[in-house]
Amino acid sequence: MSGELERTTRLRIEGMTCAGCAARVEQALRRAPGVASAHVDLTTHAATVRGSEEATTARLVEAVRGAGYDAEPARSGAGPFESLEREDAELRRRHRQVLVQAVGLSLPIVALDFLIAPLASPHAGGHVWGRVLQALLCAMLLISPAGGPILAGGVRAMLHRAGNMDLLVTLGVAASFFGGVATLFVPELHSFHFHAAAMIVTLVCVGRYLEARARRSAAGAVVALAKRIPREALRVTAGGLERVPVEAVGAGDLVRAAVQTSVPVDGVVLEGEAAVDESSVTGDAVPVHKSPGDAVRAGTLVVDGDLTVRAVRVGGCLSPSSCSIFWKRSRSSAASIMSGLVPMIG
Repeated sequence: MSGELERTTRLRIEGMTCAGCAARVEQALRRAPGVASAHVDLTTHAATVRGSEEATTARLVEAVRGAGYDAEPARSGAGPFESLEREDAELRRRHRQVLVQAVGLSLPIVALDFLIAPLASPHAGGHVWGRVLQALLCAMLLISPAGGPILAGGVRAMLHRAGNMDLLVTLGVAASFFGGVATLFVPELHSFHFHAAAMIVTLVCVGRYLEARARRSAAGAVVALAKRIPREALRVTAGGLERVPVEAVGAGDLVRAAVQTSVPVDGVVLEGEAAVDESSVTGDAVPVHKSPGDAVRAGTLVVDGDLTVRAVRVGGCLSPSSCSIFWKRSRSSAASIMSGLVPMIG
């Protein structure tokens, strides 16, 4: 089928919460007609599918939805970092809003749990009315953007007979909530409380928010450095200087780094002398004097002077495409705070 590989489709996947989810989506895509290979990245919620013309976007989206998740064509036109930064910013904003909602609804539930006993009057039925108010607040939390997506993911996993973290959270929340409802009719049941369901949802929201912040911090330094690397370079040719994309510069080519511009490639100074600011790489704020024979790194800034550099390494670890990969890896390698909450749910 190698001669028929004419399509590469990228999808944005919604609803994945763990590696098991990504594996199920990947398996569903591979079973779609015309698909030769499929790869799903949990950290970016993206899927890359290669196949023949038979593997249309509509069929791929249908396959993902058949597995219990949602999908849409990935947006195009953004640079290697702009789309990732926008996604991370949107994710952090959404998690922050959800966290505020979870805390705002959980605090009254917890407070009522401590106030019910001293304020309850067997003759006035205060105990029952306090529980009813707790039940209403807890129900609001579970259908809000804080708890709703978690429970929906758990129910979806149950319907598709697939276990994931949302299913574990849903089981714990359901046991606490319906156990609390039972106390409305059987007051002797004191082992179930609505605040347990509220705290489970809130802890999950806290974990997801902190994890989003950790991923952002881990990738921020890489992106800041990558943005200092120019997208174009002045290549020295027999006819003079020509402006070319950095990716077009080959090992051994000569490039010019003028004053107040960033060095586009890793290389060795061939001609000229200059003071180079290497703080973006080494952290040292004092410019370093460079002369013929000295090594220079991509992304460093020429403060004073001009250099002609022979490219030694092109497309290395600081190229835009590679930094984009490092960004994704840093997002996935950040400590998974959510994994520490699973034992608490059980």
